[in-house]
Amino acid sequence: MINISYKLFAVVLVIITIFYMMDYALGKDCYALLSCYKWCDEKNIGSYPADHKFCLRWCREYN
Repeated sequence: MINISYKLFAVVLVIITIFYMMDYALGKDCYALLSCYKWCDEKNIGSYPADHKFCLRWCREYN
């Protein structure tokens, strides 16, 4: 029982570490993407999923 919980703890720790590393490496892109989501929603371009995808692509390329 104790052995299984140690393995589970190790797996969770590795997953959390990977997420933190990805957040650190991609943090700038992720924040830019979030601001693009907000911008597209404010412009009300995202009424259709295809339009929203196009808006996000445009926002990421030009900002």
